[in-house]
Amino acid sequence: MSIYRNIFLQAWQIVWKNKFLWFFGLFISILGVGAESVFFVSFVSRGVMNGVHEILIDSGVNSFGTLASNLISVATNYPLNFGIIMTVYMIFLVLLIFLIWLIVTSQVAVNKETALIYSGDITPKSITTSIADSRPYFWSILLIGYGLRIAVILFLFRIGEIFYNLSLKGGGLFLFIIAFIVIATLIFLAGIYFKFVINYLIISNRRLKNAFQEAFDLLRHNWLQSVELSLSMYAIIFVLGILSALALVNIYWIFEMIALTLVTFSGTLGFLTAVIVRPLAAIIFMGWVMAILGAFQVSSWAIFFVNLNGQGVVSKIVRLAERFKK
Repeated sequence: MSIYRNIFLQAWQIVWKNKFLWFFGLFISILGVGAESVFFVSFVSRGVMNGVHEILIDSGVNSFGTLASNLISVATNYPLNFGIIMTVYMIFLVLLIFLIWLIVTSQVAVNKETALIYSGDITPKSITTSIADSRPYFWSILLIGYGLRIAVILFLFRIGEIFYNLSLKGGGLFLFIIAFIVIATLIFLAGIYFKFVINYLIISNRRLKNAFQEAFDLLRHNWLQSVELSLSMYAIIFVLGILSALALVNIYWIFEMIALTLVTFSGTLGFLTAVIVRPLAAIIFMGWVMAILGAFQVSSWAIFFVNLNGQGVVSKIVRLAERFKK
């Protein structure tokens, strides 16, 4: 059996049998664990930041002094409105912090629990125990696994934008293509590198400096295997995404038929089924799919990491080349 197929099957079995991992997978899928992070960073850097900048300019809040002056003016003239606005912002901020905590904790929990289960640990596990075991790793994973990772990818995106602007000013299409290939490759490898750093911190309990060094050495010696696993993962997620979309269409169609049938008996029941039950069923289904796929991706990388540091993983291309020579 192919080593990658075996890794994916083992990851799927672990996630399916240990359903408490679905809870963590749902929050992991919010930010993403692979190429999704790149789209997230691109969205933040281009969409949100540009939008916020335009809003601030339109409202006249283009400096800290202007912002402070406007806040003082609102607080003085409209204290009730100011209190309501600040309360809403504080609630939003608390929810955002809580969501970030859940995402980071989920990443740690799935990595750690997958490694334990894969190694044969039969200790009963649950959401609460996994959260408790994840606490010591929170800050290191938040700052290194997410903060530094996003900063590096943003930096690479910025370099890519510089080369793109140079190509528009006369650098030519060739410069743009070369820059695109180099930047895309670096972003791709950076994502894999930080996965290894996270796994060294969580699974191997390495110190931060050692985690960076060992992750670099691991990627340097196993970059081809890592690329093969990543591409195989993307292919699996793509296929499952198409199947999920088809299933979602069927769910909508089934509930539409149910709603049309109920209308003949009760217009209210038909209306509620179409307007409330059908969207709710779709949301639950998509949440379930995202939860499983989020846990599955992290679990696969954890098992791959354990294998790389154990018996090793031979590249599919290398195996095919050796078979061809024979």
